[in-house]
Amino acid sequence: MIYAVMDGNETYAWSSSAIAAVVAILMVFLILGMIILITYLVFKALGYIDLKKEIDGVKKERKQAEIPAKPTQFNENDEDMVAAVLVATIDYRNEINQDVKLVSVKEIK
Repeated sequence: MIYAVMDGNETYAWSSSAIAAVVAILMVFLILGMIILITYLVFKALGYIDLKKEIDGVKKERKQAEIPAKPTQFNENDEDMVAAVLVATIDYRNEINQDVKLVSVKEIK
């Protein structure tokens, strides 16, 4: 490939080496662009892009349909409340096997 860009007699000329480097870099980016384009067209032909848009729309509708619960004031001095929140958080974390973040606390009577 190198002899297609520069003459074989000039081995360490800066100008020829720079041209070879630029051509090699352009070839890499053109090949990556072709891979991205082919992948996009395959996914579009199979319908995965439209399916993802539908799934995102359903998720957005579900979020809007949920009614947020009114959070109660968390009292750190109440030992029963602290224990109940910790147990519920640990139980939920074990149920879904992912890290969780406690956002709000709602007291059910």
